[in-house]
Amino acid sequence: MATRYKNPGVQHTLCSIDPGKRACGVAIWTVGEKSSLVWCGLIKQRDGDPLLLARKILKKTNGFCVYFLEDPQFYPHKRKAHGDLRSLQKVVKFLEMEGARPMVKVKPVGWKGNLPKPVHHKRILQHLNQKEKKLVPEDHNVRDAVALGLFAIGRTGKGGTVRDKERGN
Repeated sequence: MATRYKNPGVQHTLCSIDPGKRACGVAIWTVGEKSSLVWCGLIKQRDGDPLLLARKILKKTNGFCVYFLEDPQFYPHKRKAHGDLRSLQKVVKFLEMEGARPMVKVKPVGWKGNLPKPVHHKRILQHLNQKEKKLVPEDHNVRDAVALGLFAIGRTGKGGTVRDKERGN
């Protein structure tokens, strides 16, 4: 499994996913010479069954894409949250088992750093065109999925920062 997304240089679909216990933020992108957000939303599974949640995501994407997702990370000082993290890891595991390939996983610190969500979400909106902004709801899981996609396709750097090439450097 890859740890960095590499654009294959041909038109394709990328699905960025922020895994959740009962719902996942999902963003679907067309990637090519010009990349654009085509859909984003929350895919839910009320009972929290990670296998059914993974299957719903694969159904939405038709399985024909590159999957780029946040890989849940354990932090030694946040032991109470680890039960939820295990649920998130199950969603990721079932996506892999059900055929979500190719898949690229990135730890939170690798794509967003330690930036607070409100600051990060405000930054990422600056990297979307007007048509794309209209697609993005207020939901923080969906906004994380959109931010992951922006990072994957190279529109943003870590933490939603402007890439050097956008600055003209």
